[in-house]
Amino acid sequence: MTPILPLLAAAASLALASGPANAVPKGAPDARPPASTASGPGTLGSTDFSYTGAARLRALPAEGVPAPGPIVSFSAALPAVGRITDLGLLAQTGRKNLYSYNDTREQHDAFLVMWAPILSAAGFTPGQPTREHSLSVLPYEGGDDLVVREFLAEPLQFKPKDEPDRLANLAMVAGAARDAGFPVIANYLVDHPYLLPTYALYYVTHGADKLEREVQVRVLKKEGVDPAVLERAGLKVLQSKDDFVTVYIGQEVGMVYRAADELPDLQLKIDEFKKFIAGQGGRFLEAKVTALPPGSWRKYVADLYFFF
Repeated sequence: MTPILPLLAAAASLALASGPANAVPKGAPDARPPASTASGPGTLGSTDFSYTGAARLRALPAEGVPAPGPIVSFSAALPAVGRITDLGLLAQTGRKNLYSYNDTREQHDAFLVMWAPILSAAGFTPGQPTREHSLSVLPYEGGDDLVVREFLAEPLQFKPKDEPDRLANLAMVAGAARDAGFPVIANYLVDHPYLLPTYALYYVTHGADKLEREVQVRVLKKEGVDPAVLERAGLKVLQSKDDFVTVYIGQEVGMVYRAADELPDLQLKIDEFKKFIAGQGGRFLEAKVTALPPGSWRKYVADLYFFF
């Protein structure tokens, strides 16, 4: 997937800081636990490891941590927008699962109560949930190569502390995702004292061997991105704001730069990068060469665009 967004990292750090001191096992969100350790409540070393079976899931009370209710509807073609204030309910997406960081079993149960019906309504079959340390994982099956992915908006996409503008941006991105053939299954405003106001959009797309090659809703945070270059590469640009934030639909695109005082030297650096990215299994897209103003540290710079 895209590189870890700062907001997701903040959410994880917040939950881990307030939870047990044990570290979350590496790779847990993207790997289903072995069957021998997921057969029921028990121990894994000194760690309590348990799951919520289908019968318990149906019997869970609706009270406790409240699920976010709808606050506005854009159209009949898109789900109503809710509001998440408990980060334990903010689902992140693994290859074929949803996961969340939470402090208590009550938050874990609330996460399952909220997300299992959403998966079912989208045509997936929720699997056997697990909870270890502060990590809750809800796997799902079905849909052939279809997967659920999330887009957590960059707060710079909209005016700060302006909820109507945030909702308008969400409506624009959700509508573009739907028009691109991605069924939108959930969308929420995310409000928490330790985070800048943002929103989370959940949709269905086709999986790929590498997350970077999946067609997703993405944000590229690089200065000087030329939307025309992305569009020539087949990407759908949704928003380009403040010369730093570019929201688009497509494979993950990268951008680096090379600089030199002479054009032949710059071309040599471009050719070297082409060989490097090809050796990594990526695809070079385009080099945009610009002459820098007099007095700059170099005379020419090239922005190099590529697929991972």
